[in-house]
Amino acid sequence: MKYIGNWEEIKTRMRGYWDREVMDRCCVALMVNDPGFDFDANGLQNYFNAERADAAHRERFAHQAFFGEAIPCLFPYFGTAGTAEYTGCRAERTPRTVWFHPW
Repeated sequence: MKYIGNWEEIKTRMRGYWDREVMDRCCVALMVNDPGFDFDANGLQNYFNAERADAAHRERFAHQAFFGEAIPCLFPYFGTAGTAEYTGCRAERTPRTVWFHPW
């Protein structure tokens, strides 16, 4: 798998985890950014543009080290109140959070 060199080991260990096999250690995932790399530098400009977000996350993966069972992934999290916008609440976005105004 791109960005990691131990994909086969990760697959074997995760299969053992899900099959409840006894292993030599617990599963762990640790991802560390290169010093000086700031993923948040692009802010909201990538949040609503899938192509920009894809490019930004690929750049992030290239600037991270993956340890244990860590694999490059992204979670498109729209917040616990993300459905509020679908029900008619106005969303106020900032680089670090979203506030949903009551309707």
